[in-house]
Formats: sequence, C-alpha cells, structure tokens
Amino acid sequence: MLAQKQAIAFDVELDSDAPATIHADGARLRDQVLGNLLANALKFTPEGGSIRVRGFGENAHFVIEVCDTGAGMPADLLPHVFDKYFQIGEQARSKGAGLGLTIAHDVVHEHGGTISVDSEEGAGTTFRIVLPVSHANVPAAVS
Repeated sequence: MLAQKQAIAFDVELDSDAPATIHADGARLRDQVLGNLLANALKFTPEGGSIRVRGFGENAHFVIEVCDTGAGMPADLLPHVFDKYFQIGEQARSKGAGLGLTIAHDVVHEHGGTISVDSEEGAGTTFRIVLPVSHANVPAAVS
C-alpha cells in the first residue's frame, strides 16, 4: 500500500527453484529483516521508482534480494551500512535511529546466513540475504 501511495512499482518474484520451506523464525525474518529493508527502500526510492523482492534457491540456500531504484549509496560508505547508528543523509536522520540494518544483519547471522549490499549512488541499492535451507545449518536457538 505504501508503494502504491508513493507511486512506486512494487514486484515480488518467487522462482520455481525456491525451497518450499526453510527452518527459521519466519516472524523475525519478515518483520526485522524484510520489514527494515523494505522500509529503507520505500524511504529512499522516489516517486516513479521501483522496488523488487526476489526469492530463489541457490546451492542449498534460500536467497532473497531486495532491489530498489532509489538514491543509492557512495561506495566508501558501504562497509558501514550494518554498523549501529550509521545513517546516510539528512532524510535518514529525520526518519530513523540507524538501527534497522544492524538488526537485520544480526537476525540473518543468528539464522546462519549472510546479508550483503551492493549500491551505486544515484542508481539504487540491492540487499542480498542468503539463508541455509537445511536444519543442520541453522543454530539451535532459531530452529
């Protein structure tokens, strides 16, 4: 609804090779990981832009990519995006505490996965989450 209100194209794709299930805390992945990534994408994607969420299988892992056509980030700041309280630009500081990506990073790592970012200033951002499918690869605390 927010994307529609802001005239942002929003697309969700689930490839046929995506695993039907993974052993994970679905609520935390939805709320604390995807929720934070989508909130940022909506915050930094201008009217007329687009956001795409894609899920697919890759080498016994479930991969989720969140791509936007927003403002993007300078390359020298990318190593810091998961740091606590780190924010880029005045718009970010006026709309958040700088904890969302840190929380997303921590939740993904608690699930035995990785999260990375690729961005180009003025050309958008892609976050890539890689989660193990197998129960054997997930820490006991989140099984």
